[in-house]
Amino acid sequence: MLCKLLSVVGVSSLLVIPPLTAASAANLPVKAPPPPPAPAVSWTGFYLGASVGAGWSDPTTSNSVTATFCNPLLGGCPAAGPALAAAVPPQFATHANGPLGGVQAGYNFQSAKFVWGIEADISGAAISGSSSVAGVAPVFGSTITVTGTDSRTLNTFGTVRARLGVTVTDPLLVYATGGLAYGHVSDTVGFNEVVGGACFCGPSPTTTATTSRFQAGWTVGGGLEWVLAQRWSAKAEYLYYDLGNVTVTSPQLLQLNGAGIPFFGANISSTSAVTGSIVRLGLNYRL
Repeated sequence: MLCKLLSVVGVSSLLVIPPLTAASAANLPVKAPPPPPAPAVSWTGFYLGASVGAGWSDPTTSNSVTATFCNPLLGGCPAAGPALAAAVPPQFATHANGPLGGVQAGYNFQSAKFVWGIEADISGAAISGSSSVAGVAPVFGSTITVTGTDSRTLNTFGTVRARLGVTVTDPLLVYATGGLAYGHVSDTVGFNEVVGGACFCGPSPTTTATTSRFQAGWTVGGGLEWVLAQRWSAKAEYLYYDLGNVTVTSPQLLQLNGAGIPFFGANISSTSAVTGSIVRLGLNYRL
């Protein structure tokens, strides 16, 4: 009788346990599926942006005396003209630096990890500097001293460049760039001459000349661009530029004698290379 009872209890247990187990499993939390992977960054398309930065340059301005003058009707010729030429300082070393900021626009194409395109930008700038230097030469048992000053400013800078890069990681683009560069350049050169010692001379002469114009040339550089959000990216960029040469031709530096008659003088031409470097940070919005 006991054996029959145990058998009944065992069978009943087997019949009861499965429904309880299934009900418990139905109440267990279901693990959510993993989120879909983030879409890959696409660099293809138009973009607009703005940038700020700084520039600097250290070109040398070379001064050359193109002609000399000495009045043969007055004493001191022919030594005075060559002495004045020898006193003209041969060059200026003008260091220029300052900020710039502007806007840019471009278009990118992407194939696998490679990105290429074209970008145009224009910036207002205040990259400026000045220098002063003096030269001395003997004359009439004394000296002639010529002091020269140079002041230059790059106040507009722009480029139209090709860009070629590779996505090191999905959001990071490393690129090289190069193409046309242009800028508005102002350069002012002045000279003052003083004769030391006894001289039947009039006031010390001074000349000043300025050139102000747009120059075109080339630029080359590189940078990094990082995707911040779906349409936004930030970049850091370096450019070296060469806008050719600027020449300033000064009026004749003419010394008068005490009676106001032209005594001796020199014509001076000053030439400098418009070259320099720019670093800037930018923010782009992909359309």
